[in-house]
Order: sequence, then structure tokens, then C-alpha cells
Amino acid sequence: MKKGFSLVELLVALAIFGLLSAAILSGLLGVFRVNRSAGLETRAVVVAKDYLERARRESTYNGTTLTLPALGQTGGFSVTVRAAGRMDPGDPLTFTTCSGSPGTGYSCAVSCQQGTSPTACRLVAVELTLQGGGKTYTFYREWAP
Repeated sequence: MKKGFSLVELLVALAIFGLLSAAILSGLLGVFRVNRSAGLETRAVVVAKDYLERARRESTYNGTTLTLPALGQTGGFSVTVRAAGRMDPGDPLTFTTCSGSPGTGYSCAVSCQQGTSPTACRLVAVELTLQGGGKTYTFYREWAP
């Protein structure tokens, strides 16, 4: 009797090892994909939370123009800022794109109608859209100026 494994036994063992390795590798790749996506989303939330809180504190509103601060950090995202205003919480919002850039700040035309004449809004809202990594994230903040 000879000791050792036959060629058939080695091939079966190698095939089983290959199948298990492929299953484990595909599972790991899925985990890496989810981790990268979660990291991107977390970065977007941090950028948006920081900016929208600073915008609420540092913005100025003169009744027709909302001036927003610079973004400080973009986290590698491309940024779009839109603003709107309304007299009461139940009124609809109509957002307009603000002019400016993340490095210099933004200027937004925001006014409300009272009768036939434009007037200062009681509430202003800012919508921040971040795009990057093939995903788009939109955040919103509203406050009384």
C-alpha cells in the first residue's frame, strides 16, 4: 500500500478550495463596496452639516438678497447651492440657484410676495447638493433670518 493522495483526490480538494475562495472573495468585494459608499455618504453629511449650520449663523439677509459664507471644505464634492424664502411654514418653496463659488461664498436672490409687491421673507431655506463618486446628496436647512 502506498501512502499519499491520488491525483483525483487532489483535484477534488483543489476544486473545493477554489469554489470556497471565490465565494469568500466575492463577499469581501461586496463589503469593500459598501464600506466605500458609506464613507462617501459620511463625508457628504459632515460637509453639509458643517456648512448649513455656518450658513444659518453667518448669513445675512437684506430682504431681497441672502448672502451665504464660503464653504470652508468641499470634501471633494462638486457643490450646488439654491435658496428660497416663504412667509409661513405652509407656503410652497421655489428654489433658485445662487451665484458664487465654494471658496468665495454665495449670493442668492430671495424675496416673497405680499400682495403685488416683493417683501422680505420670514423664513429662508438653503438647499445644498453635493455630487461625487457617482452619487448625489441633497441637504436642506430652513431658518428665520
